[in-house]
Amino acid sequence: MSFHFFELNKIPNDISADNITAESELRERERLWEKARHDEAQALSNAREEARKEEQEKLQGVITEKDAEIARLKALLEAQTK
Repeated sequence: MSFHFFELNKIPNDISADNITAESELRERERLWEKARHDEAQALSNAREEARKEEQEKLQGVITEKDAEIARLKALLEAQTK
């Protein structure tokens, strides 16, 4: 699993109430920053879910192996008692 961090551009120093373009750019940067945070959180959630599924599959394999071993020993015991 790897993490990707993105450096966002710095806020310009020349922002003023008259500078609509700078305000629009600032809003767009804020939107992109929020999207990056959401994407990172989603990636972490997906990685955790994948790890949980892999652990469940591993445990299910162990349970299946133990069930097969118990059935084999049970059959062997029944064969010896007859």
